[in-house]
Amino acid sequence: MKGMKKKERRDLLMRIGAVLIVFCMIAALALPAFAADAAAEDKPYSYTVRIFPGDKGTINGSKAPIVREVEPGSKWGRADFDISQAAPDDPDRYYVMGLREAGRDNNTTDAMFRSGSFTVDRDIDLVVSYGIRGSDVEYTIHYVEYGTNKVLHNPETYHGNDGDQPAVAYLYVEDYVPREEVISDTIKAGSANDWTFYYVKKDG
Repeated sequence: MKGMKKKERRDLLMRIGAVLIVFCMIAALALPAFAADAAAEDKPYSYTVRIFPGDKGTINGSKAPIVREVEPGSKWGRADFDISQAAPDDPDRYYVMGLREAGRDNNTTDAMFRSGSFTVDRDIDLVVSYGIRGSDVEYTIHYVEYGTNKVLHNPETYHGNDGDQPAVAYLYVEDYVPREEVISDTIKAGSANDWTFYYVKKDG
């Protein structure tokens, strides 16, 4: 700044100072956004499991879906949703079969739950599926202690059609764990259709 007049030097310094102030203000405004992005990166992502009642029924009396947030890689199955919450609009004509993946037909109902659960590796929509009443057949699920046949929960009776293959999830029993999370069999007209969950005492 040699050779500049005093006033010119002062004006130049003021302009430089103003520019520095503007840069500082921009940086201050940007910090919250950077912090928010960093926080978002630190927060683990979760997948969404949505359960829709379908066009022939409701869940807890509502047509709205049930939404569950699930950690990636975790297991999710029939034990995570009480199918008795679903009910057909016309129970004289339809009955609840189970759950199926949205976009699949009723032949896939409960297929993903045959082994008890499936691994959540994406967002997924499930739909309650319904069967048409025909030759209505009862089937009964029993809950007993393995080795003693001690009754741990009152039997549950369901209805289906001859030839249906429902998959039924276990019920929670305090201090016990089931040997199987899901049991499935074919409903047969004229048969007892009695299926049993066996439980063992928890260690300790």
